[in-house]
Amino acid sequence: MSRMIPITVKFTGLALAFIFISKFSEAQEPCIPINFTSGESSAIVKGIAPAESIICYTLKTGANQTASIEVTDGINIVFSIRGIVDAQDRYSFRTEATTYELRVSQLMRSVKDEPFVLAVRVGSDSALAQVLDVPFAETGGDGQAAWCGSSIVSGLDPNGNGFLAVRSGPGTEYRKIDQVYNGDTVSTCDARGSWVAIVYGPSKKKGWVHSRWLKHVAG
Repeated sequence: MSRMIPITVKFTGLALAFIFISKFSEAQEPCIPINFTSGESSAIVKGIAPAESIICYTLKTGANQTASIEVTDGINIVFSIRGIVDAQDRYSFRTEATTYELRVSQLMRSVKDEPFVLAVRVGSDSALAQVLDVPFAETGGDGQAAWCGSSIVSGLDPNGNGFLAVRSGPGTEYRKIDQVYNGDTVSTCDARGSWVAIVYGPSKKKGWVHSRWLKHVAG
C-alpha cells in the first residue's frame, strides 16, 4: 500500500502578495468604458484607486491608430494594459481594431484610497501631434483675448540641427510635436520657467519652446 506523505508549502511575502492582488484582479467591478466627446481625440479620466483593489476601464480603438495614456495627477498610481504592458505611468502604442482593458492601481499598496487623473488620447499621428500635454489659453478668464506678445526665432546654429523643437509641454520630457526655424514669427502667450507657450503658422498651431531662442519684437 502506498503511503501519502503530507507536503507543506511555505509562501513568501511576495508570493502571498501576488495571490492577494490576483484575487482582487478577478473580483473587480465591471470595467468602465472610456468615451470621447464627438470630434475629440482625447479624454480626461478621474477616479479613486482603492488601497487593496484596482479600477478597470475599457478603451475601444480602430486599427493603426496611436494611443497615448499618461498619469497626469496622482502619487503612487500606475496602469496596466492587459496583454500589452504592466505598471506604467506613461505609455504610447499602435492600436488594433479591438477593445483594450486598462487597469489602474496603486504601485505600492497603502492603507488609503488615492485619487488620480489620466490623460487618454487616441487618433492618427498627425491628429495627436497637436494635442498638448500642457494646454494654455489664448483668452483670459473674462473671455477676452489674452495678451500675446510677438517674437522671432533667432540664434539657432545653422550648422547644427537648424530648428527649434516645439513640444507638447514646458520641458524636454514632453513630446516633440513640431519645429520652427530662424526668422519664424511666433506669438508668445504664456510662460513656465524658461519655457514659452507659442501660437504660430497660418493654421495657428500651438506648442511650447525654450525661450533662449526667441527674440522679443517690440510693439
